[in-house]
Amino acid sequence: MSRYRKIEVRTWSDERFRALSGIPPSGQGLWFFLLTGPHTTAIPGLFRAGRAGMAEELGWEQEAFDEAFREVFQQGMAKADFKARLVWLPKAIRHNKPESPNVVRGWKVELNLLPECDLKREAMAGIRIELTAMGASYVTAFDEVVPHENTLNAGASNSAQKPMSKPSPKPSEKAMPNQEQEQEQEQQQEQDVGALCNGSEDSAADAPPTQRGTRLPKPWALPKAYGEWALQEFPSWTPDIVRSEASKFADYWHGVTGKGATKLDWPATWRNWCRNAKVVLPKGAMSATDKEARDAEVRRLLGYNQGETINA
Repeated sequence: MSRYRKIEVRTWSDERFRALSGIPPSGQGLWFFLLTGPHTTAIPGLFRAGRAGMAEELGWEQEAFDEAFREVFQQGMAKADFKARLVWLPKAIRHNKPESPNVVRGWKVELNLLPECDLKREAMAGIRIELTAMGASYVTAFDEVVPHENTLNAGASNSAQKPMSKPSPKPSEKAMPNQEQEQEQEQQQEQDVGALCNGSEDSAADAPPTQRGTRLPKPWALPKAYGEWALQEFPSWTPDIVRSEASKFADYWHGVTGKGATKLDWPATWRNWCRNAKVVLPKGAMSATDKEARDAEVRRLLGYNQGETINA
């Protein structure tokens, strides 16, 4: 039995299909729409579409669409730059591979119509990696369409991605003059919550609720109180998990545009984010001894004395 089924893109405009009851807002419903909707192109998983347009196409309220997209985003299934109106499904090409190198060459016109932004360059780098596994002829065809210097080395966000033989045109801010300094920096980055909870105590996202919504500040670092709350509320979470969720939180809210991008109460938004997060925990439950050791380390990193407790 075949593992795949073909779905006509025209299904979404078919009169009989549109007469059926609509898909209720959900992450699963949105995922099928992202894969098969009228916005899709010959380039697997990369297309131009805006939040409002997709929400209208589905018949969903904007807030419901944003919540469904947040689910998909948290699972790493989709990325978006809604300001540029570009969406990328990183693994879509694995399930819809081009049939030949000439198909890749045929992407040129559609690629030129996609908005220029960091997400497009990241997508180009990611697609090139997938094509590498398909054979040198596919990579050659892709390089004819997209020169190396027009792709973004996404190694900063995914260490497994190193698509370019040439250096990125944007030098890394982490560049250090010698190996010793690089090692010191890496050690500093490994400081669990200490490297994470360095947000200002009076930052806009940590301020009390207001009557006027604000955007998440740029740059943003997780405030100390946020990290403390997450570790206290979810005993099985490690500081690395909190760090990962903080990164997803910032990427998502910095990418959202329109009314949905502002919030009256950012601390509450963070708490709800954590409660809805689908976290894959390390294998094996944390023992009482491990939890005690972890709490002691967190107290040390956050500047607590031995006898003090960590309050939410």
